[in-house]
Amino acid sequence: MWRLHRPAPATVAMLAAVASESLPYTDPRAGYPLALAYQATRSAPSTSRNEAAVTTSRRWDRAPETDADRRFFDLRESGYTGPIDQDGNAVTDPETLAIFDALAGATDRQMAARDAGTDEF
Repeated sequence: MWRLHRPAPATVAMLAAVASESLPYTDPRAGYPLALAYQATRSAPSTSRNEAAVTTSRRWDRAPETDADRRFFDLRESGYTGPIDQDGNAVTDPETLAIFDALAGATDRQMAARDAGTDEF
């Protein structure tokens, strides 16, 4: 047997107050005192060194750049298109480059087989 769900009286009173806008709205874009005080604390100027690093970061999330990030972005901005290791250094080891070339060739062959409709993956 189904029973009708009845919310608690406190929940009903809260929803009624919100519906009638008797409670202060706390959206920071609104002109309410609590919202303005919160907004003032969030937009206060910061004097930390990290604040300057965040604004000039080249990372997608604007986090401060590590040394590896700096090396990575410097290589890419200078026009380097080769592989870069996890420390931000260009990969110049001949054995590693040969492995990358073999993998790229295998991928090209797989793509050609897929385009030709054969099952040679």
